[in-house]
Amino acid sequence: MAAANDLLIVCAPYDMLSREWQESRRLIAVGAVGKVAFARVQSSHAGPAGMARPSDPTWFYQQGAGPLVDIGVYGIDRITGILGLAAPVRHARGGPFDGVADHCLRG
Repeated sequence: MAAANDLLIVCAPYDMLSREWQESRRLIAVGAVGKVAFARVQSSHAGPAGMARPSDPTWFYQQGAGPLVDIGVYGIDRITGILGLAAPVRHARGGPFDGVADHCLRG
Protein backbone atom coordinates (compact mmCIF):
# COMPACT_ATOMS: atom_id res chain seq x y z
CA MET A 1 0.00 0.00 0.00
CA ALA A 2 2.81 2.46 0.85
CA ALA A 3 4.69 1.78 -2.40
CA ALA A 4 1.49 2.10 -4.44
CA ASN A 5 0.98 5.56 -2.95
CA ASP A 6 4.63 6.55 -3.35
CA LEU A 7 5.11 6.63 0.42
CA LEU A 8 8.01 5.43 2.54
CA ILE A 9 7.44 3.84 5.93
CA VAL A 10 10.22 4.47 8.42
CA CYS A 11 10.81 3.79 12.07
CA ALA A 12 12.87 6.04 14.30
CA PRO A 13 12.76 4.77 17.87
CA TYR A 14 15.83 5.37 19.99
CA ASP A 15 15.94 1.80 21.33
CA MET A 16 18.84 0.63 19.18
CA LEU A 17 21.04 3.31 20.73
CA SER A 18 20.76 1.73 24.17
CA ARG A 19 23.65 -0.30 25.58
CA GLU A 20 21.86 -3.65 25.78
CA TRP A 21 20.74 -3.62 22.13
CA GLN A 22 24.15 -2.45 20.93
CA GLU A 23 25.78 -5.26 22.89
CA SER A 24 23.31 -7.81 21.50
CA ARG A 25 24.15 -6.68 17.99
CA ARG A 26 27.90 -6.89 18.70
CA LEU A 27 27.68 -10.38 20.21
CA ILE A 28 25.75 -11.70 17.24
CA ALA A 29 28.08 -9.97 14.76
CA VAL A 30 31.18 -11.60 16.30
CA GLY A 31 29.52 -15.02 16.39
CA ALA A 32 29.42 -15.28 20.19
CA VAL A 33 26.01 -16.96 20.13
CA GLY A 34 26.36 -18.92 16.89
CA LYS A 35 24.08 -18.59 13.89
CA VAL A 36 20.69 -17.15 14.77
CA ALA A 37 17.96 -19.35 13.29
CA PHE A 38 14.88 -17.78 14.89
CA ALA A 39 14.02 -14.53 16.60
CA ARG A 40 10.84 -13.17 18.17
CA VAL A 41 9.96 -9.85 19.73
CA GLN A 42 7.15 -8.86 22.03
CA SER A 43 5.86 -5.43 22.98
CA SER A 44 2.82 -4.34 24.88
CA HIS A 45 1.18 -1.53 26.75
CA ALA A 46 -2.33 -0.58 27.76
CA GLY A 47 -2.94 1.35 24.56
CA PRO A 48 -3.69 5.06 24.36
CA ALA A 49 -6.92 4.72 26.36
CA GLY A 50 -4.96 3.26 29.29
CA MET A 51 -2.40 6.03 29.37
CA ALA A 52 -2.72 9.37 31.09
CA ARG A 53 -2.76 11.37 27.87
CA PRO A 54 -5.26 14.16 27.42
CA SER A 55 -6.04 13.21 23.83
CA ASP A 56 -8.73 11.32 22.00
CA PRO A 57 -7.61 7.65 21.78
CA THR A 58 -10.19 6.55 19.18
CA TRP A 59 -7.65 6.78 16.34
CA PHE A 60 -6.02 3.64 17.78
CA TYR A 61 -9.14 1.59 17.11
CA GLN A 62 -9.78 2.75 13.54
CA GLN A 63 -9.13 0.66 10.43
CA GLY A 64 -5.50 1.00 9.43
CA ALA A 65 -4.36 1.70 12.99
CA GLY A 66 -3.92 -0.48 16.05
CA PRO A 67 -1.12 -2.11 17.99
CA LEU A 68 0.99 -3.22 15.02
CA VAL A 69 1.13 0.32 13.66
CA ASP A 70 1.45 1.87 17.11
CA ILE A 71 4.10 -0.32 18.77
CA GLY A 72 4.88 -3.08 16.29
CA VAL A 73 7.53 -0.89 14.72
CA TYR A 74 9.64 -1.14 17.88
CA GLY A 75 10.02 -4.90 17.63
CA ILE A 76 10.66 -4.72 13.89
CA ASP A 77 13.29 -2.04 14.52
CA ARG A 78 15.00 -4.15 17.19
CA ILE A 79 15.07 -7.36 15.17
CA THR A 80 16.36 -5.70 12.00
CA GLY A 81 18.72 -3.49 14.03
CA ILE A 82 20.30 -6.53 15.65
CA LEU A 83 20.07 -9.15 12.89
CA GLY A 84 19.80 -7.09 9.73
CA LEU A 85 17.15 -7.67 7.09
CA ALA A 86 15.74 -11.12 6.43
CA ALA A 87 17.48 -13.32 3.92
CA PRO A 88 16.01 -12.72 0.46
CA VAL A 89 15.38 -16.43 -0.03
CA ARG A 90 14.60 -19.10 2.54
CA HIS A 91 14.41 -22.82 1.85
CA ALA A 92 12.16 -25.27 3.67
CA ARG A 93 14.14 -28.07 5.28
CA GLY A 94 12.46 -31.40 5.67
CA GLY A 95 8.94 -32.62 5.13
CA PRO A 96 6.98 -32.59 1.89
CA PHE A 97 8.25 -29.09 0.98
CA ASP A 98 11.95 -29.84 1.50
CA GLY A 99 14.03 -27.51 -0.66
CA VAL A 100 11.14 -25.28 -1.72
CA ALA A 101 12.26 -21.64 -1.82
CA ASP A 102 10.33 -18.72 -0.38
CA HIS A 103 11.38 -15.39 -1.85
CA CYS A 104 10.82 -13.26 1.25
CA LEU A 105 11.80 -9.84 0.00
CA ARG A 106 9.77 -9.09 -3.07
CA GLY A 107 10.57 -5.79 -4.73
